[in-house]
Amino acid sequence: MKGTMPNRKALFDIGLAGPLVGLVLTIPTIIIGLKLSEVAIISEIEGPIMPLGSSILFSLIEKIMFGYLPEGQDVILHPIAYAGWVGLFVTALNLLPVGQLDGGHIIYSLFGKNSKIAYYITLGILGFICIFVNSAWTLLFVLLLIFGFNHPPPLDDFTPLDKRRKIWGICALIFCILSFTPVPFQI
Repeated sequence: MKGTMPNRKALFDIGLAGPLVGLVLTIPTIIIGLKLSEVAIISEIEGPIMPLGSSILFSLIEKIMFGYLPEGQDVILHPIAYAGWVGLFVTALNLLPVGQLDGGHIIYSLFGKNSKIAYYITLGILGFICIFVNSAWTLLFVLLLIFGFNHPPPLDDFTPLDKRRKIWGICALIFCILSFTPVPFQI
């Protein structure tokens, strides 16, 4: 982000706007895509398949749409559902509360210089995921280690956020958790 923000409210609003619009567009895309998707028996599927991991939010929407599927069955995603999955994945990455990501803007707006605690917690969780769950996140982990700790303060770094923005900030962090996919591709 070029330039300095005038205050925490402006920084917060900019940080929330992109992910909020992303979710407003992504969730209906997932629903429409799942309506166009089909349930199939895995052993009868011809050709190569690449199973996708699911976030809590995607799995919840899928369960609402299809219920619990018997063993050996899976949802064959329509391309629109894939687009929704990707939208949710990208939104989750953008909401990570680190550095210059939108989640970093939100967390800095909420906590100011104390936001570094959230950065360390996020990097600790991501490091744990790299070691014990999916090493594919290692590059992101290294990039966030290099670039993730410097967040320029706004000109007015003292005026706190109002209650409404604090609630939206908590909602954004919850959406980050609900939309994050620890194992995006199951190979």
